[in-house]
Amino acid sequence: MSQAQYDWTTWLKRWNTLLIEKLDPDDYPYYEPGVIQAVRSGWLGSEASSQEQIEELETRLGKVLPPSYRQFLRVSNGFQQPGMLVPRLLSCRDVDWLHVIEKDSFDSWLTWRAQELSRTEQRGDDTRFFLQHIESMVVISEKEVSGSARYLLNAARAGTDGEWEAYHYAHWRPGAIRFASFWHLMQRELDYLLSFVD
Repeated sequence: MSQAQYDWTTWLKRWNTLLIEKLDPDDYPYYEPGVIQAVRSGWLGSEASSQEQIEELETRLGKVLPPSYRQFLRVSNGFQQPGMLVPRLLSCRDVDWLHVIEKDSFDSWLTWRAQELSRTEQRGDDTRFFLQHIESMVVISEKEVSGSARYLLNAARAGTDGEWEAYHYAHWRPGAIRFASFWHLMQRELDYLLSFVD
């Protein structure tokens, strides 16, 4: 089966324009470091990841990245998202397993999972899928500045096309929203942004 191709170059140019147009100068002090410089340059992304950087990430994870996310990295090694709940997509260097990034509190995640799964035994919703696969979650974004929202990929649930399920997680939702792939998750974020753009 041939691998799907995703036009991230066109998509990210549009995303970049919309994000910059939406920026409120009064909020600049609350944006991540580097946002203002990126805005002045006109590009919120980074240089494309090299094949070596992507392979180093895949070696560290012990997994081949899903096509839509791998192709995204080949266009931009991370991306600033000022004004969005999830403020930044991570570079290859910073992507890692949830249990590594949350190593100081991962036992709490497991305790929470045990409690929630026991209460939701009959549920088949997105949060339950998320809880069942906490150990297989890969963190691909920075966490919400004043909350917990972030993007995750589930290495345990891959389709025949090689895509991993993607999650938009936030404890206050509560739980997670599941998507067929990183591409689908980002389409949802675009739709969300467009709902606030005149």
